Amino acid sequence: LAFLLTLPPQEFGHFCDVSVGSPTWLRFTSLATELTDQTMWRRASVVRKASAGEGVVHLDEGQRIERRCYPRGRLVFLYRMKVAEKDAVLKLVWTPVHCLPEPAVYQVLHGAGLDRIPKIYDQGILAKDTFGYRVDYLVVEDVGDAPDADLQRYTSKSGEWRCDRAVALVVQAIEALADAKKAGVLHRDVSMGNIAVRGDRVSLIDWECAKLLAEDVDPAAIENLAATWEFDADAVLGNEDKHDPLTGTMKYTSIPVLVGAKTRGIVDDVESVFYVLLDVVRGIQPPLQSAEDAKPPPAMNDVDGPLLALARGGCFTVRNRYLPVFGVWEASDGFREVADILYNYLFMHGGKCISCLLALDSGYKREPDVDALLA
Repeated sequence: LAFLLTLPPQEFGHFCDVSVGSPTWLRFTSLATELTDQTMWRRASVVRKASAGEGVVHLDEGQRIERRCYPRGRLVFLYRMKVAEKDAVLKLVWTPVHCLPEPAVYQVLHGAGLDRIPKIYDQGILAKDTFGYRVDYLVVEDVGDAPDADLQRYTSKSGEWRCDRAVALVVQAIEALADAKKAGVLHRDVSMGNIAVRGDRVSLIDWECAKLLAEDVDPAAIENLAATWEFDADAVLGNEDKHDPLTGTMKYTSIPVLVGAKTRGIVDDVESVFYVLLDVVRGIQPPLQSAEDAKPPPAMNDVDGPLLALARGGCFTVRNRYLPVFGVWEASDGFREVADILYNYLFMHGGKCISCLLALDSGYKREPDVDALLA
């Protein structure tokens, strides 16, 4: 895959050129200004390579949004662009053919009327099966206030202490996850960078690792998705039920998933939000006393999954001391209250802390009610 991506697009036609050759230009033949109804998802929109000129998008490093690429799984390229004078992002995704296409996820979310996700201006399939990968594209609303779209930078603008703002934004993220769960979708990759902010409004982005919950989605709707996006529903849904240790961002992954849990649910996504909240507030603490304080705490390091799970399990066993262990020395009363609510929701059962049990037993089931949490 890495070799194919370095070939110039005029030789291979893959639209994700990362070579040092000539630039790539794309022409959209039918770009919508908004998603009006489900018929748009069936429209045969086409993107073609083009030469320089009016009405084309030039893919260059100045427009590209930096994103880490991995040698396995999906490969994503992001470019800023304009749609009817609105800020938008062009997303080109290499997806293994046995995985769920991200445009199909957006179709489910938009069909359920969710409003904390980006609007879709255009989408389509560029390549159906190229050496086991398909290439999809999405043109989505830019829902972040660049360059402050990152949740941590946003909450620390002007150098102010923004604990309570961080809490308010994170609560919105949990509400969005709960709404998606009701629509039959788990995000499965909650991280700092996937919670975008514009004004005081949160949007969840990057749904390429999402899973469809077959029990919550109408079978006819799944068949329609498979026909529209040309994938084998049985194969894809069966594969998504398997544990994938590369699904998600290690730093924010839940303890059960780190130790190889065979299933995951909304509780795992909420646990990821909890780590995001702790990481945000750690990053906007008052001036650090030493360079040692600037290092990520052991429970937030990108280390081996089981080791990270054990570190976190141990950190949460002392209920009143977990905040300093995560690098949070000063916090508002509102933050401490919400953090304790999340702690009790995730790691307390029957009056006992279960964090170490989660790290030692990958089959342990947590089934708390997310609606009760939000209440």
